[in-house]
Amino acid sequence: MKRNGDSIDTIKLTLTHYKHSNPAEPVNIFIYQAQPVCPVNLLLAYLNLRGTSPGPLFLLARSLFNFKKIFY
Repeated sequence: MKRNGDSIDTIKLTLTHYKHSNPAEPVNIFIYQAQPVCPVNLLLAYLNLRGTSPGPLFLLARSLFNFKKIFY
């Protein structure tokens, strides 16, 4: 996260495991603050609900994160 004074204006999302990924070459996605809908503020609000524990970004109820059973 990059701070601009007291607020956060950029979030760096690093993907290390995804379909067809090479773990030696993670991909960084930068999410910048914008208007009228701000992805940074929305992601921070989601993380406030999800918590900051390590693991997948998106979790199912009760912190289950085996999406393969759902999507395959």
